[in-house]
Amino acid sequence: MKRGFQNGLLGLSSLNIKIFLTTKRWNKKYPFNFRICSLKQVHGNKIIEFKKEDKFFKKEGDGLFTKEKGIVLEVKTADCFPVFIFNENLIMLLHVGWRGAKKGIVEKGIDIFKKVGNLKNVKIFIGSGIRKCCYEVKEDVAKFFKKSIEERNGKIYLDLEKFIIDNFLNAGLHEKNIFTLPHCTSCRNDIFYSHRKGDKGRIRAWILKE
Repeated sequence: MKRGFQNGLLGLSSLNIKIFLTTKRWNKKYPFNFRICSLKQVHGNKIIEFKKEDKFFKKEGDGLFTKEKGIVLEVKTADCFPVFIFNENLIMLLHVGWRGAKKGIVEKGIDIFKKVGNLKNVKIFIGSGIRKCCYEVKEDVAKFFKKSIEERNGKIYLDLEKFIIDNFLNAGLHEKNIFTLPHCTSCRNDIFYSHRKGDKGRIRAWILKE
């Protein structure tokens, strides 16, 4: 997977798939001329398919997928993780916070890929989100993620990235096809938006098939 950074955008490409993440330094110039499809995000588990004939209207959900070229899928984050899932036939983008993870949005995304083929050639890219170094939670959240919890100095921290990766590994994905960014949105608040740090802005995540 090739990576690049330009005009405040992190860009990645693999075959005919392109992925972009904005940062606080983004100059508001778009790296494509295609229609953007986005959702009213509600921290749930609904994943919606988009086609070129679909009209512009605001649907509620936290995941999008398409088999068509020339459609840009978008989610917005600021501590939650944007999760890109793709192969040569299908692209998908998920907005994953603890609420959506608890409701099974990652497992639901995996099931969609299983229905249209298999996971053999699927690749995963997990964008920047709040990592276990900073993601302090209370017991009411921790109880849903017992295998992804770390306790330090009497406090509980959630490794949501680990939870997401474990779901893909348990589904049969090979570790070599899972890619991540090493940045925590809270630690690197100079680059990325963080809700916990009080930011109102959002990271915009895009995926498209050309």
